[in-house]
Amino acid sequence: MTTEIRLNNRHLHPLFGLAAIVGSLAILFAEPARALDYASLEAAKAVPLPEREYLTAQDGLRLAVRHYTPASARRALVFYHGGGANADAGYQLLAQQLGDAYQTAVILPDMRGHGASEGERGAPVSKDRVWADVDTALDYAHARYPGLPVYLGGHSSGASMLLNYSQWKEATPVDGLLLIAPQLGYKSGTDRQTETPFARVSLSSFILYRLSFSLLCAQCTAVEFDYPPEIQSRANLVDRYTVQMSLAVTPNAPDDQVGALQVPVNMWIGDQDELFDPLKVQQFMAAHANPKWLNENRLVSGEGHFSILRRAGTLMGDWLVTQP
Repeated sequence: MTTEIRLNNRHLHPLFGLAAIVGSLAILFAEPARALDYASLEAAKAVPLPEREYLTAQDGLRLAVRHYTPASARRALVFYHGGGANADAGYQLLAQQLGDAYQTAVILPDMRGHGASEGERGAPVSKDRVWADVDTALDYAHARYPGLPVYLGGHSSGASMLLNYSQWKEATPVDGLLLIAPQLGYKSGTDRQTETPFARVSLSSFILYRLSFSLLCAQCTAVEFDYPPEIQSRANLVDRYTVQMSLAVTPNAPDDQVGALQVPVNMWIGDQDELFDPLKVQQFMAAHANPKWLNENRLVSGEGHFSILRRAGTLMGDWLVTQP
């Protein structure tokens, strides 16, 4: 029998033991749900899409990218989408903004098993494969823009995946991290507790995986997203993640991972974010990031979890042009 625990942000897996029970009981006293503002993305102006390019992953899979090229590039940004999404699901506007106004080339990959990339939907063979794909995208960026600074950025669980990647033993160095509405994981205490969650988590899948010392249930369904069906179909969204995909995008020790960053770090989150408590996210970053490396750590007035993407290009660009 599958035991489900409903949490507000379903890019993550729950903590086992007493903490998970306490967290589930907290839902009984949750705040009313805040509807996710999908309409803000629908209303964003249309942006011409460059032809997809395909990179070859280390295991031979084809990974789709959209490459937005300015007339004259001074830097490059590899930017990752959020949970279940893809490069075309609201990220094209920020790419155009950065190219047109900030001379920044933007590479938007589809994670494996997402969008037009190959691989079973939401089900990588291992979490390391997801992180190795970041190396592949960075190699592409360095090859296209030799000698220029290369930055990594991400939205929601795309941002949290980069926290995991940054501590991976094989990670490629970058010139900075740009995090938009980051999903810092269940251990950070930054999630909103809402009556109507974004998706469902199967606690039993994680328990079996842990109790078997990672031998069983790596490919069991762990997360089911509650995207509206019409949006899921139109935007080609992934509707579920396995244990391995969930582990790939969820920080295991967010305080230590944020504290260990030794590149310039920037965080922006809308003060109306529907999934995460924006003040708690800001406070978490301030408490754990090394002050030497933390630059922007800002609440963006009037923006929610998706609507902030309409301004993300300007937010990131204004910081990028201050860098050497």
